[in-house]
Amino acid sequence: MTYTDPKVNWSQTGYLLRERSRFIIIVTLVAAVAAAVFAMLQPNIFTATSTIIPPQQNQSTASMVLGQLGSLVGSGGAGLGAKNASDLYVAILRSRTIADGLIDEFGLEGIYGVKTKTDARKVLSADSSVVAEKEGLISISVRNKNPEVASRIANGYVEQLFKLNQKLALNEASQRRSVYEGQLQAAKEHLADAEVALRRTQEETGLIQADNQAKVILESLALAQARVSAKEVQVQSMRTFATPQNPDLIAAETQLQALRQQVSALENNQSHVRGDIRVPTGSIPGAALEYVRRFREVKYHEMIFEILSKQYEAAKLDEAKTVSPIQIVDRAVPPEKKSGPMRTLMVLQYTLLAFVVAVSYVLIKGRAEWIRGY
Repeated sequence: MTYTDPKVNWSQTGYLLRERSRFIIIVTLVAAVAAAVFAMLQPNIFTATSTIIPPQQNQSTASMVLGQLGSLVGSGGAGLGAKNASDLYVAILRSRTIADGLIDEFGLEGIYGVKTKTDARKVLSADSSVVAEKEGLISISVRNKNPEVASRIANGYVEQLFKLNQKLALNEASQRRSVYEGQLQAAKEHLADAEVALRRTQEETGLIQADNQAKVILESLALAQARVSAKEVQVQSMRTFATPQNPDLIAAETQLQALRQQVSALENNQSHVRGDIRVPTGSIPGAALEYVRRFREVKYHEMIFEILSKQYEAAKLDEAKTVSPIQIVDRAVPPEKKSGPMRTLMVLQYTLLAFVVAVSYVLIKGRAEWIRGY
């Protein structure tokens, strides 16, 4: 009869368990008592939760102005292809900037008993949970031995998010305002120069008003060139706060290319002027050609100056206005009941583990002795 015979194995197993049952019971009881003492020594853990509605991605004043001027400059930079607002703000709440703000505000190195900010970040991350709910809400839960501390940190997350949200929005608006400010000053100077050149041409030629057909042609070309310039400023502004892969930036660049092709077609006399009439630039009387060119320059710079003025004022309003508020649904309060540890479950787990270990020890040792004796 060999050792691998199942009858021998089962009978031997039963014999070993009966013979060493006292040892198994003692080990299990000792482990249960030790687990109970250990569980009782564990401090209570409290979880405080705050719930917010993330700020909505509102359309900026500059985007609305561009929308009103849609026939002139095309679609604005609204949206910028931002991802879901809840996911975006969950990522911000989990950022190092928010964590460092909380560590500095509450002195978490001392509360957590660590020496470095890096260790404090790790403990804060382990004790915090930021979850985007299906309804669009964001829940921020913080665990701590002290219920007051847990509630303060949970509310601190909201305050840090508000500060960072304001800072990011202000930087974006400031960048746009700075771009438009420089372009507006340049447009103002160009308009003044164009007006001086037109007045000089009037004095030299004696012309006060250009031929109607010439005005139609060159005003159309001036309008197309103004569209190109306005779109260039828009693209330049978007590049200050959007990545090259941003879909709205790519769309704006495509529109800019199309507008440039339109200007090229007008300059080559391939565009229609008022209905189906084609009027080549070469048909403009030579005596009035210089005048209407100067007139076109003035109209062009007037349109550019008007567009940039509105965009600049809109950017200033965006810079001055408050960002979308963070709406607090439930403010964290000190919890009255503990959330952990689960002492009963802890005792049961350790007791079961000790029982399995004791049984395994008895079987392994008994089989080894039986094999040697056999």
